[in-house]
Amino acid sequence: MTRELDPKLFEMNQQGYYNGHVPISGIIAFVLTTAAYLYDYTYIIMSNEKSANEGNTVMDGIEINHQRSKSYQFESDFSKYIKKYLSSDVEYFSLLRGMYELKIAKLFSQYQQYFDIFSSCNNNFKIIESNKTTAHRRCGICPKCAFVYATLRPFLSDEDTQRIFGQELYENSELTTTYKELLGIDGIKPFECV
Repeated sequence: MTRELDPKLFEMNQQGYYNGHVPISGIIAFVLTTAAYLYDYTYIIMSNEKSANEGNTVMDGIEINHQRSKSYQFESDFSKYIKKYLSSDVEYFSLLRGMYELKIAKLFSQYQQYFDIFSSCNNNFKIIESNKTTAHRRCGICPKCAFVYATLRPFLSDEDTQRIFGQELYENSELTTTYKELLGIDGIKPFECV
């Protein structure tokens, strides 16, 4: 299965229209359910962590969770939807649901064979021209790279850090503000990750 974006979206971006965030994990859930049904699979296994259940901000008194399609509420609702409307044979769930990122990082750090192939960088998945993404796994300057680096760093050697990120991100002065935000310095609420 592949996806292709309408070229009109890129034209609209060039005209000044906002390039919005889509609930890609929700879209993936439906695509994988279709694949499970077509190819006779029983399990759709995701890797959504515990913190995906938590809101990220409050607006007009309402807690907003930009990761709602990764939350347990979505997982539960979607599982019921599948059973009721699509197939009673397909199971949708996350293996990492009970873990925060720090625990996941600690476990992941034990599997060096995956250091060269994993990516959590948001810039890695940005579409830079019509339907093409970047070739790099980590940009080393975005908040996601900074966060993943900070969660992995306690469990990695200097050699492994260099292998994965190509640099010591704590020494990158461009990330000072990002790390202050991650740590909750200057009145910004910290991420809960333990």
